Amino acid sequence: MSYAAVSSRTFAHGFGSDLFLIQGRFVDGTYTPGPHYSDESMVDTGGSKVKSPRYLGTEIFWESMMFETTEFYSVELGGSVSTSMYDLMSTGLGAPLSIWQNNPVTQIQEQLGGKWTIESEKFTETNYDHVIITIPSWNFGTETSLVTVNRETAASKWPTSLQTFLKRAHWEPACKVFVSLKEPFWENAALSMPQMFATDTYIRDAYGIKLDVDTNQKGAMLVSYSWWRDANKLVSYSDSDLINLCVRQLDEICQRCINVNGLFSDYVDYSQSYVVHWEMERFTKGAARLYDQREWNDTQVPMMYNQVYSTTSKLYLAGESYHVDAGWTEPCMRMAIDSVLRILDNDQDSSITVPNFVFSQDYTQYNESFVPV
Repeated sequence: MSYAAVSSRTFAHGFGSDLFLIQGRFVDGTYTPGPHYSDESMVDTGGSKVKSPRYLGTEIFWESMMFETTEFYSVELGGSVSTSMYDLMSTGLGAPLSIWQNNPVTQIQEQLGGKWTIESEKFTETNYDHVIITIPSWNFGTETSLVTVNRETAASKWPTSLQTFLKRAHWEPACKVFVSLKEPFWENAALSMPQMFATDTYIRDAYGIKLDVDTNQKGAMLVSYSWWRDANKLVSYSDSDLINLCVRQLDEICQRCINVNGLFSDYVDYSQSYVVHWEMERFTKGAARLYDQREWNDTQVPMMYNQVYSTTSKLYLAGESYHVDAGWTEPCMRMAIDSVLRILDNDQDSSITVPNFVFSQDYTQYNESFVPV
């Protein structure tokens, strides 16, 4: 098997260097959790329990946005309010805000007059002026529907070209298999066990991770990271069988390497493990959206939707589903900012007040007539 060839391609393209682990909220190496840490009393608008933030790993992104203090401008108070988004919801200080968890939206329906009604599993709310849509595209039709008043308004708010995209876009399956370790073996110079494997087998890639700031942490291993057809091979196994299958494959690789002593399984703590099949997750149905050849026009529609249609529809698209760079976090953040700016520009009661910046003149615009050569 061509382990060397695959490894060479991996390192040649930079995937083997400059990797880092998002560890969490640490100050000078000391774990420093933020507001509402270990707060078990929190509930959302509907009374459902809100998990207290740990400020570890990538969850720190949404935890910081939800619980860290920031500045809000309150029309009611006529000035700024220093609080967190969660505290703004729980106290009602200066502005009404609702936060609902685990409450899938089932329908977005246009009202006469142009406002929107949101129906979900736990409530129905009416008279929304603006709606930002972030759900993965495959959830339209299966989990969520959007209904306009009539065909005439649909053409200017939810065009058939966008509906075609939502039906034709597809999501790529992916599988990740994690196990805990008895020790971070790559830190022991006397051991020859690799921290990273790049293979042409069904496990594809594997690598070990550990928090640098916690010396007692033993680390974990992503023993399989596979996509597309490789991920499809693994979907029929139970979690325990799949973990054993991946560990066995790594053992076989170690046995075939003349410069590796011992077996990978010697370092595995089987008491803690985790498997995720993205295509099996109900509300994602895949790990990344793809588009096929000759489908540029389909993809161009959601990319430009906010620019072309939001002024009339007051709907805004944001997230991985509606862009082409497949960067997960990057398109989500960029399109979220775009949506907020356009809401401020489209709403008669709001405005963008930035020195030397006129939104209609200075903000980046898509070329609506662009056609790839």
